[in-house]
Amino acid sequence: MGKSPELKWVLRPSRAELAEHDGKEIYAFGDTDAVGRVEVTLTDGTRVRVRRSELIRADALGCRGGERLRDRL
Repeated sequence: MGKSPELKWVLRPSRAELAEHDGKEIYAFGDTDAVGRVEVTLTDGTRVRVRRSELIRADALGCRGGERLRDRL
């Protein structure tokens, strides 16, 4: 039996203040705040609050334009 691939997510921010984190891999997801932003921890230890639409599956990059988290929920 083969090993299943690990599901990975990356940040694709639409806001200029998060541009420096574009393409960074997500390490962990946290709570969702009152306006629907999710707290994420990047693999470099940085914590940011992002919209679900700013999260993309890493294995979907370059395939069909990417698959966003909101499309999976």
